[in-house]
Amino acid sequence: CTNTLFFVDPSTHHQKFASTCLATLGTPRTLRENMELPIPTHVQYACLYWATHLALSPVTPELVTVLREFLTSKLLLWFGALSSMKRLDT
Repeated sequence: CTNTLFFVDPSTHHQKFASTCLATLGTPRTLRENMELPIPTHVQYACLYWATHLALSPVTPELVTVLREFLTSKLLLWFGALSSMKRLDT
């Protein structure tokens, strides 16, 4: 489409998706030991695609802060969620 009214900047939206996925995973009790199955769809999406969106995002201080918090406090729980979903290949 050549109409600028409909232009979507992919990097901006990937950044928003990455931030939202990491914020979702960082919410208390979203990721925890002995997760109840089935894992909610929005949590599954966040688990599976936060890194893809992050890789396609520009680096910002806010995104680095959210990522650091996730990696220091939720990484092992994230692996547990991937294991529960049988998606460790991610």
